Amino acid sequence: MNHAGREGLAFWERQWRSGSDCDLKRARHLPNDTPEFILQLQREFEERAEAFCFAGSKGMVLDAGCGKGNLLLKSLETGMIESDNARIIGIDFSSNMLSLARLRAMHDPRAAFVGGCITSLPFADR
Repeated sequence: MNHAGREGLAFWERQWRSGSDCDLKRARHLPNDTPEFILQLQREFEERAEAFCFAGSKGMVLDAGCGKGNLLLKSLETGMIESDNARIIGIDFSSNMLSLARLRAMHDPRAAFVGGCITSLPFADR
């Protein structure tokens, strides 16, 4: 891993190590005095990103770089992923972020999380 990759990993490993809330300020590491209009822009962005990434998905879906699972879990909650037997795999290089995602998804058997890097996926082709 190059220097930038090591620094990026170190940043994510320092983030909150507990809690299962979905609060935007915590999820996005925003200060407590973040204006509401910024939070609204973030919500709108995540809704568009969720629709772009997952709308109409069926079967097995990969969320590469899933972090705390925000988009993946929201897509399951809102029904953006259409099938009840869908399987969504989240991959991230931060074990801390994956731990938080697993905690948030512990009651949804459709979600699973794997450690790894998006430039070298730990899956066989197809």
